[in-house]
Amino acid sequence: MEFGLLAAALIAAVCVRLTLAAEAATVAPEQDSGRLWDLALLSAFVGLGVGRIGAMVAGGTNPLAHPLDVLILRGGVDTVLASVGAIVAFGIAARRALVVTADAIAPAVIAGLAGWHAGCFTRGACLGTPSNLPWSISGPSGVGRHPVEIYAAVLLAAAIGPPAAWAQDAKDREIQELRQRLDRLEKEIGVKKEAPPAPAAAPAPGAPAAPAEAPQSIGDRIKTIEEAIKSTPLFAVIKDWNFGGHVALSYNYNFNNPDSRSNNAADNTFYRVFDSKANQFTINQAELWIDKPTTVESPIGFGLDFIIGSDAKKIHSLGLGDSGDVFDLTQAYVTYKAPIGKGLDLKAGKFVTLHGAEVIRRPSNFNISRSIQFGNAIPFTHTGITATYAFTDWLTLTGGIVNGWDNSDDNNDGKSLHGMATITPLKDLTVILGGTWGAEQTDRTGPKRTLLDFLVTYKPIPPLTLTVNYNHGSEDEAFGVGTPTATWHSVSGYAIYDVTDKLSVGVRGEYFADEDGFRLLFDPNTGKPFNVWEFTLTGRYKLFDHLFASVEYRHDQATDSAKVFDDGDGKFNASSQDTIAFELVYQF
Repeated sequence: MEFGLLAAALIAAVCVRLTLAAEAATVAPEQDSGRLWDLALLSAFVGLGVGRIGAMVAGGTNPLAHPLDVLILRGGVDTVLASVGAIVAFGIAARRALVVTADAIAPAVIAGLAGWHAGCFTRGACLGTPSNLPWSISGPSGVGRHPVEIYAAVLLAAAIGPPAAWAQDAKDREIQELRQRLDRLEKEIGVKKEAPPAPAAAPAPGAPAAPAEAPQSIGDRIKTIEEAIKSTPLFAVIKDWNFGGHVALSYNYNFNNPDSRSNNAADNTFYRVFDSKANQFTINQAELWIDKPTTVESPIGFGLDFIIGSDAKKIHSLGLGDSGDVFDLTQAYVTYKAPIGKGLDLKAGKFVTLHGAEVIRRPSNFNISRSIQFGNAIPFTHTGITATYAFTDWLTLTGGIVNGWDNSDDNNDGKSLHGMATITPLKDLTVILGGTWGAEQTDRTGPKRTLLDFLVTYKPIPPLTLTVNYNHGSEDEAFGVGTPTATWHSVSGYAIYDVTDKLSVGVRGEYFADEDGFRLLFDPNTGKPFNVWEFTLTGRYKLFDHLFASVEYRHDQATDSAKVFDDGDGKFNASSQDTIAFELVYQF
């Protein structure tokens, strides 16, 4: 690269930076000058790269064969392509704030061009036609020429004024528009403007004049509108309510290309709970939730949670939906904070389980797919009543009585105990020990199912979250009257790291042991139970506010060479499978 050209670029960069700093202190203090500087640099580098590649192609040089030549600007830059590349890069980076950002950065761009031309003059480039004027510059031939670069730099510097004035005018227009919108809003909700004060009586001779009453400010008018809204009956009812939801779509590809179009192991439809379908797009969840938390001042609350989509088919509670229904009433409960001690929180209705590291609501999970543990070791929901009490800052206990696992209509005359203890010995360390115990078999109250759940979450540094989850379960007389007790174990580990405020990466590994074939069923080839493990690598990126994109690779492996996966011919003849998934989630 020519050093003169580098000097011109440095002068241009200094002009851009100084203009942004001056602008931030005057006409556009609300703009982040650091962000504008980053946008300017990004646009400049992209533009130079595109322009250089265009010049190479025009000159007969293949950029792919000579990639380092892209960095050497001596061969020239196509200014048209460079301008287009810079504009496109700026538009993509600025996104929805394009117009406002362009207004703010325009003076800096003009200043940068002026600096560039001044820099070109310092290296003796681009002199104009011959001239004998006193300020003419002698070129290499000794003939005086017009310093056209100086002309351009002066004219561009003079042109900074209009965009800066436009930015100030735009600010004034925004204030005027805000006033007009306030006028319309006040009219719609019936807020009366304060009438101008009546003329005061003339003061007595020698008495000081009363100070003039200041007109009502925009802030005062906004406060008046807020108070008027709060006084409406509807707002008084819903002011403490929380609303939210999301829409989740995904695509899953299985490298085994299973003829059954299934990611599941053997005939277990819950092995891959919400991504059981291979090689297809899926509308997973469209969820809406509403809740009102309880407080001492407002002790009664509630919660409602609706899910529509393919995921709803897998989580139906017995008595509230068939397997083919795409609508699920996931939660419906009433809460009450009883005036006992610090407040005893009671909940009655249908609610999600206390157990496990993963949950039904997709945005609350980092990975796209759910663990084997989530689908096979624990329940999804319960119907019953629970009580929660915080004994200290570090110990909270929850206990209750429920119908059982995933049943709003109880399938027997017994009930199950459900509870957990949450311990926070350190600020960034949470330990949860939970369990459920009771009769779960249809029309039988004697045999009991036992589940123990142990969960530890630790954040050693702010961007890193580590989680370990262990489950132990057992079922008395699992396969009929007089049969032995079946047991299962599962352990999973998670590590999630926030690379930036937009990009996060995470890994999950787990092992599921089902020695008796009660949860994972049996190898269809041998009729024997099998154990499995899986490894998942996921990346998530925040595209815009509320919109997230994720990509995931997952490997499933059966132990002891058990053939439980479809290898592409519709038969279970593979011990492993690899899948890749993509997901978009919009939260509101």
